[in-house]
Amino acid sequence: MSTPEGDEDWKDSVEVVDTKKVSLHQSVSFLESFIVLTLLLVNVILFALANALVGAEEYITLGIGNTTSTSFKVYDFGLESSFVLMNDAGAHGIAYLILLLSSVWPYVKTILLVCMWLIPVTRTTREWTLWGIDLLGKWSLLDMFFIVILGLAFNIKGGPGDLYIALGLLCTDGVYLFVLAAILSLSITQYAVSVHHRVMYGKNGLKSKMGRVCLENQYVGKYIYFVLAAFLSAVSLWLFIWGASIPFFSFEYSGALTELITGTSNTTYTMANLGSSFPEATFNQYGSGPTFFSFLYYMFIFVAPISLSISIPVIWWCYVFDYDIKIRSSLLHWVQIVAAWAAPDVLVVALGAGTVQLNIVIQQSIIQASNQVHLFKYSGYQILENFCGSGSGTLLNMECLAVNTKLHDGFFLVVGSILVTYLMTIPTAILLSPKVHKHSPILEKQLDLEHN
Repeated sequence: MSTPEGDEDWKDSVEVVDTKKVSLHQSVSFLESFIVLTLLLVNVILFALANALVGAEEYITLGIGNTTSTSFKVYDFGLESSFVLMNDAGAHGIAYLILLLSSVWPYVKTILLVCMWLIPVTRTTREWTLWGIDLLGKWSLLDMFFIVILGLAFNIKGGPGDLYIALGLLCTDGVYLFVLAAILSLSITQYAVSVHHRVMYGKNGLKSKMGRVCLENQYVGKYIYFVLAAFLSAVSLWLFIWGASIPFFSFEYSGALTELITGTSNTTYTMANLGSSFPEATFNQYGSGPTFFSFLYYMFIFVAPISLSISIPVIWWCYVFDYDIKIRSSLLHWVQIVAAWAAPDVLVVALGAGTVQLNIVIQQSIIQASNQVHLFKYSGYQILENFCGSGSGTLLNMECLAVNTKLHDGFFLVVGSILVTYLMTIPTAILLSPKVHKHSPILEKQLDLEHN
């Protein structure tokens, strides 16, 4: 008995089992494999360069009236200098977290990708490894979000009379290279996932009639799954939109510098305007770099999460009403893509860590910056020690600058939205992913008898 028309590779889609060990590079063209491995090498080089270069610079601008002003750099924020700064300040948590996610995890992820590409492993091992490193890849962006928060915190402008003083952060090549490397890493991983599905489930995917017959769908007619997914999605979107539109967090400034700069006041941000506020807060507010960061912010924080919340009930609808396997498989792959790019959880962790430790980081940066300024035989820090500080011998007996972060209701609503999204995404990945490619042994045996 011949196979149905258009089903020449049906055996490729029927005979795939977990015990079949395949290395991806043996199943794709030499050119394709060469390009992927070359991009992974380029990715490592970009991460190494980004970690070696300065990521941001702190500037002070002094001016008189609207005509005369001068700016000078007072501190460099690179990976090593930032770690030393935070660690010396006692902010050990955020210091080691950034070191782990910015300096260790990118290389571990690349090694895992190379292993999944070159080493023969079972389908299940590769599938879940690729999914795992893809969903965790976004955590490398913690450094970028902390730079955004730090840039907003340093947005201090004003002065008494005609005197003008401003603090600002300038993003430099290091942080741009790092973000580029993180995006490239995400893209390579998702391409590897696509190749894995192509290799494991036939050249033409799972669109053949024979392939569809051999794949069981255990959720047909089980409307409760779709109703539950739709309800959780609605709750997640409601919490997210509500939390994004009300106050998210605020900076409360105090200290001698705040008293001197009369234009500085407490600032409150919503999650919706945080991205657009960052370019205005930086030293080069009209540059393309901060605008690029703003674009990425809205992609990672709004577009991807909203797409994910909408996609999950859609895919359950397709399962419950037994849509074509090709549609279900494509939708599951789409959920995997948007879940990898949705990063409000990374922003929340960066802000949560900053809430506890941002002020001591700023205090330490002021100390480091003032040490680089000398007036006659005195360093800037020695002058500051006599002018402001918490000691009784200081002139003003108050801190030079204190920036405390206060979390508002919007922050906690977004955290609730993230938890609900996790509650949807993780079960969807666990329950549906194996079912897309799980064969029915009874149907396979029956088809073998028919074709023999």
